[in-house]
Amino acid sequence: MQDALAAGQLTIRSERQDSTHVVAVVGELDLATAQRVEDELQAVEATDVEQVIVDLAGLTFVDSSGLHLIARAEERCRTKGKRLVLRHGTPQIQRVFALADADMLPFAA
Repeated sequence: MQDALAAGQLTIRSERQDSTHVVAVVGELDLATAQRVEDELQAVEATDVEQVIVDLAGLTFVDSSGLHLIARAEERCRTKGKRLVLRHGTPQIQRVFALADADMLPFAA
């Protein structure tokens, strides 16, 4: 895993902490940047981590491709016996999840 990846207007910070791996996405998660996030999540999922945290706090924009990739990652993790947890984004980002009925994904309390 790389510590930081830049793709257009998106940066990914990826860091392992014991049995948990945190992937923080900063900037815009859209069709142009989603594949880089997907690649990073798949690489993390292929390790022996027990939990993957996707930190959405730094997102400024997310579209349906971003929502779909997060839903797919959660399903893959569940299938592999891992846990995917989302850290809340800004109110604007959370509203997008709510409007898409994706707020049922596993957000941290």
